[in-house]
Amino acid sequence: MNQISSTRQLHYDLLRIFASFMVVMLHVSPQAYLDVEIASAPWNVMNAITGLCCWNVSAFFMLSGAFLLAPQKAMSTRTLYRKNIARLAAAFVFWSAVYALTYCLLRGKGKWTFLNELLRGHYHMWFVFTLISLYAVVPLLRKITESKKATEYFLLIGFLFTYLIGRALNFALLFELPHKDVLQSLQSAYAQLNPYRGLTALYAFVLGHYLMAYPLPKAARRLLCAAGCLSCLMTIGLTRWHSDVLQATSSVFTSGASLGVLMMTAALFVFFKELRLTPGAKAQRALLLVSKCTFGVYLVHALVLERLDIAYPVAAGALLLSIVGVSLLVFLVSLAISVAMSRIPGLKKVI
Repeated sequence: MNQISSTRQLHYDLLRIFASFMVVMLHVSPQAYLDVEIASAPWNVMNAITGLCCWNVSAFFMLSGAFLLAPQKAMSTRTLYRKNIARLAAAFVFWSAVYALTYCLLRGKGKWTFLNELLRGHYHMWFVFTLISLYAVVPLLRKITESKKATEYFLLIGFLFTYLIGRALNFALLFELPHKDVLQSLQSAYAQLNPYRGLTALYAFVLGHYLMAYPLPKAARRLLCAAGCLSCLMTIGLTRWHSDVLQATSSVFTSGASLGVLMMTAALFVFFKELRLTPGAKAQRALLLVSKCTFGVYLVHALVLERLDIAYPVAAGALLLSIVGVSLLVFLVSLAISVAMSRIPGLKKVI
């Protein structure tokens, strides 16, 4: 069998696999519907899992940007649309149809419900929409990323507008402050001023390119990793605090627009970038196969999970073991489906 290319960066494959498993674990965790008291032991288990997993989609955006914006990856706009975007569109249509058909068959719905579900996509299919939009602006982003200074300016302004000032205003509004209405007006005005509003995926896309293209000094890497670990702990702690205030699970600190999620994702990206793997040929082939099928795992895992119809225990220890065990099961079954479909000529383009 052919050897893996010597230029293959296996540490990024490992990050892709790890992020894919974390997506599965995040969706396996029943925090959205398991009826337990806020800040109780089982709720704390699910909150910790969410805090540990919430960086996963941002990592996929960073990986996509790292490779698509790399100078050596130059491609024509025609190729970009006919190869990359067409594949994403085909995957969306196929899998959205599968989920829509399953929904209609199980609930006895008709063609109009099927059409609605097809167009809207399953809850996790938003990721494909976002990737298509990011791929569409790659030719424009390349005009920025061809210059290190322009890329740094893009990232610096985005960090200040969205992750520093924007999140500081949002955080302040969580408290009952005097004249809070004035602060709300300021936040509203600032949101309209922010040129990066709603573009956190685009920011991660460009950041992935920058962190891959330009090595950070050792001291900066250590500082970033420490910030990532601290951000994880703060995300878990702040989510518990805000959820206790709301008496409902808060997603403020686990969203892609959170500074903590940005720090965690960047730290993990740099951590995996610095890994030096020397596996044998068989291990390399296995790693590459799983990495290539992670997109398929993402697309199919929700279908596998929903067919299991699991009743989760409420005891904290049993709940943790259940989430980890079910996550492994769903990931492996989804991987097996993805591998099988990737070997069928007519289906390999949608997995």
